[in-house]
Amino acid sequence: MCAYSLSATSMQVPPYPASCSIFTSPSLPFTTPHSYTFTSTVPKPRLPVFSATKDIWRNPKMTPSSPPSHPPRHRRKLQGTAFLDHTIDMDDLAASIRATQNDHDLNSLLSPYKSRSLSIRFMVSLLSREPDWRRSLAILDWINDVALYTPSVFAYNVVLRNVLRAGQWDLAHGLFDEMRHRALSPDRYTYSTLITAFRKAGMFDAALSWLQKMEQDRVSGDLVLYSNLIELSRKLCDYTKAIAIFSRLKRMGIVPDLVAFNSMINVFGKAKLFREARGLLKDMRAVGIAPDTVSYSTLLTMYVENEKFLEALGVFREMSEVKCGLDLTTCNVMIDVYGQLDMAKEADRLFWSMRKMGIEPNVVSYNTL
Repeated sequence: MCAYSLSATSMQVPPYPASCSIFTSPSLPFTTPHSYTFTSTVPKPRLPVFSATKDIWRNPKMTPSSPPSHPPRHRRKLQGTAFLDHTIDMDDLAASIRATQNDHDLNSLLSPYKSRSLSIRFMVSLLSREPDWRRSLAILDWINDVALYTPSVFAYNVVLRNVLRAGQWDLAHGLFDEMRHRALSPDRYTYSTLITAFRKAGMFDAALSWLQKMEQDRVSGDLVLYSNLIELSRKLCDYTKAIAIFSRLKRMGIVPDLVAFNSMINVFGKAKLFREARGLLKDMRAVGIAPDTVSYSTLLTMYVENEKFLEALGVFREMSEVKCGLDLTTCNVMIDVYGQLDMAKEADRLFWSMRKMGIEPNVVSYNTL
């Protein structure tokens, strides 16, 4: 038997100790009269690692209502299929689910389908329309433990998304562990959802730990995932991690795009790895990517900030040879370079040619000249 305790207040799940179930939480004080304790009528065939108690959703903005009976309006004319998918109005059923207040309401509403008369694909689509993380957990439990569907990685991915959006980090860990115990293999979407959510929340070490788990499971990441982690590392000035992630990206056989290469030019420059930064231009051409204005201007800025003016001059000459367009930043940097090298004539020529190139000089341009 599984008892469900819920409170009208929003619940924060504390970190669970190693000796406890992933969903065990201490008893919460009921702060309002709208508190409920429910007992499931169906034994839960969970593995021993799971607790007999689990906090389930309740929308605090709603008031309790009587359990809704199964409305016949959900039904459509049978289309001659093994499942009832095409006889059910999904929008109508989803709206009815959103009106439920507790697990008793939910079980009453879904009881006509507990013989698995709806396909798991239909149930996952229905689950994906539920934004509330607590109700999502309850629906997932109904799918797994009442209707006894074969556990679906797609269903867990949907609930993980909702849980992470609500910042329920411990529950996210618990759901991941539950997937493992149900013999489900997390896929690329699972890991991408976890990594992205923890990254956006500023928990960079946790995001990297999920990346490590992903690689241990031999689940291949994609360019967007690795590029986001590189950019975050760069913004946090953690250049060692950015370089390590870039190496992982290449080791996985993923070809960086222009944005990833430009980010890494900046990273190598900030780390004062000038040879590696310049070498990326060659690597870009090797995979058919032409360096753009950002690529060259990033290199120029790197050299100027480190007073390597001759190297900057060489990059600018290469930029001119490949006919790469200039921008305001590039022109201002090169006016400064010419000044540092006592090349006043070249600085003056570049300044007066800016308007011909459609570049309007700014205060920095005039002051530098």
